[in-house]
Amino acid sequence: MHEAGVVLFLRQGKERKKMKVPSIDVKATGNNIKKLRTERGISVRELQRVLTFISPQSIYKWENGYCLPSLDNLLLLAFYLDLKVEDILVVNIVEKDK
Repeated sequence: MHEAGVVLFLRQGKERKKMKVPSIDVKATGNNIKKLRTERGISVRELQRVLTFISPQSIYKWENGYCLPSLDNLLLLAFYLDLKVEDILVVNIVEKDK
């Protein structure tokens, strides 16, 4: 029996291991942030004020999938939206060579 999260492949008589690892989908997470914000009727300007940003550019970058919020901002965002961080992030499981 093999450990959870490990897939074994046989190639030319040799065992080659691949491991499943989580990967954050930046574009899908940005779309999710925008969806969650708009569902709650929160404007970008309001979120900017809550996060004490000088300009809304960072929020637009998140929502357009150019980057992710820092961990601190992700926690604040989750708290303000009354969600868990896991509800904001879109995570895919990918296989990587071990």
